[in-house]
Amino acid sequence: MPKNFAGKTYEVFVGEGKRWIIDSTHATRSAALEVAEELLKAANHDGVRVVAENERTGEEEIIFEESIDRDDKVIKLNPVEDAPLCAEFIDFYRFPARRTAGRLLRNYLDDQGMTALEMIYNPAQLLMFERNDRMFAPAMQRIGAIQAKATGEQPAKRTDALFKTFDIIKERAKTSADAEKYSALLKAKGLDSLIDGAGQWEKEENREFVIRGAMASHITSCRDGDGKLQLLIGLSRDHPGPEAVAYLDEITAEILDGAAAVMEVLGGQPDAAAANRKLINLSCGRCQPPKNPISCIVELNDMIARLDMPLTRQVLLERVENEIGGIRPLTREGKTVDREAFAVLVRELAEDDGLMGGPGMGAAVVGRARITLTKGESDLSAEQAIDHLLDLMPNRAVRLGFLLDLAASALFEKEGDVIQQALDRISQQLSFLASLMHNAESPEKVALVVEKLKRRLDNDSLPEDWRQGLSASLDELVQRAKG
Repeated sequence: MPKNFAGKTYEVFVGEGKRWIIDSTHATRSAALEVAEELLKAANHDGVRVVAENERTGEEEIIFEESIDRDDKVIKLNPVEDAPLCAEFIDFYRFPARRTAGRLLRNYLDDQGMTALEMIYNPAQLLMFERNDRMFAPAMQRIGAIQAKATGEQPAKRTDALFKTFDIIKERAKTSADAEKYSALLKAKGLDSLIDGAGQWEKEENREFVIRGAMASHITSCRDGDGKLQLLIGLSRDHPGPEAVAYLDEITAEILDGAAAVMEVLGGQPDAAAANRKLINLSCGRCQPPKNPISCIVELNDMIARLDMPLTRQVLLERVENEIGGIRPLTREGKTVDREAFAVLVRELAEDDGLMGGPGMGAAVVGRARITLTKGESDLSAEQAIDHLLDLMPNRAVRLGFLLDLAASALFEKEGDVIQQALDRISQQLSFLASLMHNAESPEKVALVVEKLKRRLDNDSLPEDWRQGLSASLDELVQRAKG
């Protein structure tokens, strides 16, 4: 019978090379060992360790450790469904293409301790990847097949074009002029100075290339995501201009698109619900700092709060959407606790004009509500789930935005009648300002929320006369707010 370590917490670590990265924290030994066993079976890391920490003295004891022999493990491609066409050559260096490459090659890139951005500027890494028979050609063929569907070309022809483009990228990485000059400028004077220098010394078509190259060089000294993020955070402290912020945003988003980096930033979390609450709050810069941070989460939260970082916000919320849209329990404590945890997540997601994350998040929340908010053995219907969710939302502005997002989601094709009926009920209740938002809100805020709601009406799935009527009703509320 396992010993009961009273007054202790149990942390599960995963091995990555010579580093141990915290995976999760637990109140009981049995829960920690259960997670360790699951991680061993998955065999995605070099080892698993469980450490018991005495909460009173701080003393630590390794109670479990096992290495995983990964020498014979084949690094596989991850499935991707979308691949941008890259109409211009510079598009291969921009965020959408790098995000696709990062997702496809996630296992390979994590193994090498780099991002797609770093790889595309590193001739040695490009050559190593090209020589990997198990990865290189299959990766090109997979992207070629996806792009061929969009262009109408034969997949083989599209793949051949990608091979030729890769050769150009590889040669350009070898012969990049003045790379060290720009890297030194970035390190010495910051991102705005780098952008100014590139603007003065480079032709317009080459400016993005040298700026991203210097930033790739800047973060490549760190293999782990947390370290790379700390370097980017350092570049954000001198009040960067809008163009500099856009570069910081895309590279931060690229790093946080990987699960390993997110795990490093969050540190140990007791369950999926807690992790997702952290991600929701981090996405808008309101994450409460942990007592003893072991990552850059405090500084990252501050950067997101200070700067306009829509791509970073998007990838964090997409991770929440994927988790909520799955079927894995949110906690380890049963259905009742899961229901309570899910309700908290929905409330955390609520903004003035709907739920964070848009149509995809809305559909994911409905799917989770069907299996989590039921009190019996059978799942709720979509209609029942939507009704329960509306009850969790603070006012009709949030409910209306949520329903309009559902009308723009894939769920509308199957549950359009249910969603339209709910929209009809809400729209009929908008007779005075307090029926939309609290009376205490300023006229300026009411006008902003109404404008955001009206943008969602640009959706041909909804009847045009209904949209026009709702738009007029919302405008009338704004006029009343102005007095």
